[in-house]
Amino acid sequence: MEIVSIERQTFEAMVAKFDRFVHRMEAICQRHGEKSKAKPLS
Repeated sequence: MEIVSIERQTFEAMVAKFDRFVHRMEAICQRHGEKSKAKPLS
């Protein structure tokens, strides 16, 4: 296993983009009749 180090600014940008992606997917699910949120992957 390798350890990867990234800058905080880069990590925070990745988190923000993923958060926007999640919100977009939730909006798509609502438009197409999804009644409940899926269980988290963790």
